[in-house]
Amino acid sequence: MTYEEIKQRIIDIDLFEKDLMRDLTKEEKDLIAEKGFNAFLNQVHLDVTDLSLIKRVKDIFGAFFSDEVDKYEKLVNMSDNGKVIEILEDILQDLKKENKSSYNQENIIDTYITRLKNGETLELESDVLDQVIDRLWSKETNIKIEVRNNKIRLH
Repeated sequence: MTYEEIKQRIIDIDLFEKDLMRDLTKEEKDLIAEKGFNAFLNQVHLDVTDLSLIKRVKDIFGAFFSDEVDKYEKLVNMSDNGKVIEILEDILQDLKKENKSSYNQENIIDTYITRLKNGETLELESDVLDQVIDRLWSKETNIKIEVRNNKIRLH
């Protein structure tokens, strides 16, 4: 391998890390160093069109957050933003699912605490039991918690 080829592989590694917005693993860097740009693209199931799309999404975010209004409006009003919109909608859906499941878990813990305060004895799974106890200890004062074999009650 010539000096110029080595230099190009190092540039490729830097560009991929910037484009993918993450550090490449040692194995990924080795693959690029040994087999080149296209071998890595094949491994991560991307093509040049995908890299262009990633750049468009990054540019939109960059312009939005840096208050480059003219650039942002230009990027948003491009006629071929269909795939960008699909990607952003998919990401938004995933974020909503994660947020919703976290919110539901909080509601469940609050419901269990209300039931305990109403005198019920509950049998809970260990991870949920730990969350209920943590919440009780952090929010309540002058409380006695009894736990035996994953059954909990308040006194």
